[in-house]
Amino acid sequence: MTKKTNILLNLVRLDFYKNIFSYKWIPIISSLFIVNIWGIHDVLYKSFSIKKSFNKIDVLFNILTEQHFVIYFYTPIIIYLMILAITSSFNSSSLIRIGSIKIWIINKIITIYIISIIFVMLQFIVAFISSLQIPYNGTWSSFAKSLTLLPKNIVVTYESPLIALICSLILLILGFGTLGVIIMISFVYFGRSKLMLIPVILVWALTIFGLHLVIDIPDYLNYLSYGTNVSLPNSMYYSSNGFIISVLVFIFFNLILILISNFRLKNYDLNSGDKK
Repeated sequence: MTKKTNILLNLVRLDFYKNIFSYKWIPIISSLFIVNIWGIHDVLYKSFSIKKSFNKIDVLFNILTEQHFVIYFYTPIIIYLMILAITSSFNSSSLIRIGSIKIWIINKIITIYIISIIFVMLQFIVAFISSLQIPYNGTWSSFAKSLTLLPKNIVVTYESPLIALICSLILLILGFGTLGVIIMISFVYFGRSKLMLIPVILVWALTIFGLHLVIDIPDYLNYLSYGTNVSLPNSMYYSSNGFIISVLVFIFFNLILILISNFRLKNYDLNSGDKK
């Protein structure tokens, strides 16, 4: 194992313990339970209003991927967590101690995606616990087939609702991770200035309004909108291949964003601590 690899592993381990073992998770978990109760009652109301039976998968889909929950609740939490993780250990002395800009970038990207995975898994665990009394039978319910909760493409494309749910969790992780990388680049460019929030707010606006608010575009170009890719129901509204397209979109954007951040940090003078 090389010296740089050891440094990277130590940085990842340090960031992991610093960000995971923290009291900040207590109010987050508490608020997740509140949202779960809201999400369960939402499914109950919708299913009873059309007299269709539902199961645990319907509840989990509603809690984890419902657009309003993602936009107005999960996204602000993940922005808060990402800012805390990214803004730590970024100054000239820490960069000199690390000895490599590339190591700092890789460390933060790994930390970003670890936080994304943990947050989404935490969402799933809380949602699963909250819906313990709701039955699971491994098939699409009549409520799901009525297309009240999910687009037709999901029910037709995925024979197993469990596979569809896993795909949706993957997109949530990639979506939150991409947002974290955007925050990292904003911090690299603007430091601790409030200007770093401008790109994040723009991405959040795309989540809420999509690209149609800015320019009249065909539906297939909606995959350029962050909000279209953030969960399986959103991406499947436009294509039966929504999951694959969204994964490719996130991979492409992550590569572009990483190249941009690497280019910017190359102009950071480790000896003086100033940007050239």
